[in-house]
Amino acid sequence: MVKKSEKAPEDASCGCVTWTEVDGKARGAAKHGTFVVEPEGKRHALYFYDADGQSRHLESGSAGKLRKVAEEMAARGQPAARATASTADDAALMRAFMAGAMGDEA
Repeated sequence: MVKKSEKAPEDASCGCVTWTEVDGKARGAAKHGTFVVEPEGKRHALYFYDADGQSRHLESGSAGKLRKVAEEMAARGQPAARATASTADDAALMRAFMAGAMGDEA
């Protein structure tokens, strides 16, 4: 019997992230957004910018470790996009605020 060994590659750098240096910050372009590793005091911080320009702090640590984290996340399609429902919620809150403001003037 021939047994096929299907191992996951140990190297997580699948080419899912293309790294460039911009203004002293490592920027990694992935299919679903951009990872940025920037200096934060003596350490570095990893941020993710989605297609809408919304950013999130993901992790802090050494620059090399954060690049690996970003590559692993990109290989899994993470981080997940933010829910677009928040835009509708923001609009509803604005309408409620405006209705309250208009009622105060009368």
